Amino acid sequence: MYLIPPLRHDELFQSWLISICQYNDLKIYCSSRIKELRIRDISSLKSEDILNICRYPEINNRCNFVDVIYKHTIFPYITAFSDSSKILWERIKKNYLLYLDNAKNYHQTYFNLSNPKVCIHCINEESNTFGGAYIHRTYQIVGNYFCIKHDSKLKVANEFYNHTGNYLNLDLTDLPEFDNVYTDKLKVLSKDIYSVINGILSSFTIEYIKMIIWIRMEEKGYIYNMIVKSRFFTEFNEYHDYFFLEQLNNVLYPAKENIFDFKKLILSPGASASAYSPIQIILIIRMLFDGGLREFIYYSKKTSTYEKLDSLIKKLKQKVYIDLYSNTDCFTLSENMYKFLLLTYGEY
Repeated sequence: MYLIPPLRHDELFQSWLISICQYNDLKIYCSSRIKELRIRDISSLKSEDILNICRYPEINNRCNFVDVIYKHTIFPYITAFSDSSKILWERIKKNYLLYLDNAKNYHQTYFNLSNPKVCIHCINEESNTFGGAYIHRTYQIVGNYFCIKHDSKLKVANEFYNHTGNYLNLDLTDLPEFDNVYTDKLKVLSKDIYSVINGILSSFTIEYIKMIIWIRMEEKGYIYNMIVKSRFFTEFNEYHDYFFLEQLNNVLYPAKENIFDFKKLILSPGASASAYSPIQIILIIRMLFDGGLREFIYYSKKTSTYEKLDSLIKKLKQKVYIDLYSNTDCFTLSENMYKFLLLTYGEY
């Protein structure tokens, strides 16, 4: 009989597995691997490993695979704006597992637990409340600098595997420094990251988001005759402050994200969803919509937006514009997405 600790809010699944290993002084057997998992193997888990571990009777009684993926892994962020959990689960089995693993391979940096980010206030609070702390998945997003609960800057826990049993004695260092003038910008970005990983855009597909962005850009005069004007790039840099973007881009470089590369988002429809920079999408939405992510959602549900979407689709039909996963043409995809949003949120 295993002693299974509770899976806490926002706890990274791998952090929970480490606790299980420590509480029970055991290794975890995973049917998709030849050897039992040791603590240092946990950060290399593939989606099939997670699925098989979730089949443990003791674990399955507490959580299922979909809940683990959406509430306790980085996948909802790196596959952000992909599909709702219901749609993805219907496609699941091997195709879905392959989709997740492809995204993981592209964003491998996100899954490195050697030096996770932590909040010292969370560690103290959780140690006093639960008798032990844990690794938060939200903090591991590259570009996230703040714990929004305590409004405190995150720290890097060096050589985490050497201190997994004692969070109070972690070797902590500061994250790469930004100019102090950008502290407020980093806090706003951290709040947006937190909203995305917790599902504020989980009902959207990347293709639908791209088209809504395109429509909004047309409204604001950034696109003429289906061509993006150079003014958009200039004003994007001015809105967010080019020097802030440059510092942020340096932080994102190890994660293969490039804020200044727009080809994968607005200039080249049809690229793999795993290749997008989620932070770039967040920054574009914040520039185009005064209320940020919530204003974007409100705008996307308006009847007038769908009418503009219909007009855009007619222009796009001159080219092949296929959704990579459902093999549905752009018109059907967008129409179904709009109906889904109406059912979910209601009409405006």
